[in-house]
Parts: sequence; structure tokens; C-alpha cells
Amino acid sequence: MKNDPIYKARELGISILESTQYTNLKNAEKQYNNDIEASSLMNLYNEHMEVYNKFIFNKDRSLDKEKEVIDKIKEIKKQIDENSILENLYKCQKEYDSLIKDINDIINYITGNNVNNKSKCRDNCGGCYKTAK
Repeated sequence: MKNDPIYKARELGISILESTQYTNLKNAEKQYNNDIEASSLMNLYNEHMEVYNKFIFNKDRSLDKEKEVIDKIKEIKKQIDENSILENLYKCQKEYDSLIKDINDIINYITGNNVNNKSKCRDNCGGCYKTAK
């Protein structure tokens, strides 16, 4: 039963839940959800992006109004970039995404599904099945 792929997938899932990357991401999400300024900035940014997207598909759009919306988006984006809660959230999300990508790369390498050959694996870390043989 311990060699069953479904069992191993559950073990992997538990290992991911126990990882520093996952814990850091969940803590960053909690900080974000409890921070009115950070969540307001993101809501404001998303609202303005919706308005901008409507401009793009409108044949009778006003370039002055569009520029006004773009300038506002740039202003909000600057505030987002300067917000430490959002900066930490992005950093933690990036680290978690990198972990998941590395896991997928290893699985694809081991199963021979490395179609794009974009894996960072170079057969010399000793951490996978192929090098352990």
C-alpha cells in the first residue's frame, strides 16, 4: 500500500502542507486579509483594471478618459509596490509557486514527461529516483 501512487500523493500533499513555503504563504494571506489598507488597494486596483478593460473593447472610447484611468492605475500600483503586506504576500506566493513547479519538474523528469526540457534537474542532486538507481 505504501508504494501506491495515491498513497504517495497524499504523503506529498501532507509534506507540502508542512513546508515552510506553504506556512509562510498562509501567514501572509492571513496578514493580507486582516489588513484593510492592503485589501482596499487590491480592490481599488481590480476595479480600475475592470474599467480599463472596458475601455479597450469600446470602439467609441475617450483617449483622455482612458489616460486618466491608466494614470490612476499607475498611482495605485505604486502604492501596492510600497505596501509591505502585499510585498510579503507576493514574495511568499512566488516561493510557494517555485516549490510546486520544482515538484512538478521532478515528477515530469522521473516519469519521462519532460517534454519541454525546461527542468532545472541535471541528474546530479541525488534527490530523485533516477539518480538513486
